[in-house]
Amino acid sequence: MSETELINANPLELVAQFVCQNDWFLNRSNINRLIADVPGRWGQHQLFAEWFETEETLDVSCNLDVTFDNIQLSEVTTLTSLLNQNLWLGHFVACERTNTIKIKHKLLLRGTGGASSEQIEDLIEILLGEAEQAFPTIYQVLNGPYAARDIVAFGMTQSHGHA
Repeated sequence: MSETELINANPLELVAQFVCQNDWFLNRSNINRLIADVPGRWGQHQLFAEWFETEETLDVSCNLDVTFDNIQLSEVTTLTSLLNQNLWLGHFVACERTNTIKIKHKLLLRGTGGASSEQIEDLIEILLGEAEQAFPTIYQVLNGPYAARDIVAFGMTQSHGHA
């Protein structure tokens, strides 16, 4: 596929191509939706992508490999709100129906002629990176002795180099 064809392609095809390049398991539930299993440092995440042709938007989300109890919903809501304050792209959501946490972003493409493979790669890599960075903090709030307000600032600190 030439670069011009990639730019004008259905962005979901670019997502599928990126998933295949990374050797992640891909499931196409229909022509406008896909699910991929993404191995992460902290667990097996699920990447969802859905193309809305009439709106020319691509919804991308990543379900983290963590669940919470209904009792924890208030703390999880606080946690996602605090995490969202420092995100560069996307936002965390606590899904009450499935008791899961996901990070989401909507890519608006109306009038652009389509997405480029670089845009899709950047979007997915950033969302997965944000999910991986937040995972230990989320895990500690759900399974450890920490409250969201006590650990988010410490847990989301960017580290540089190696110890």
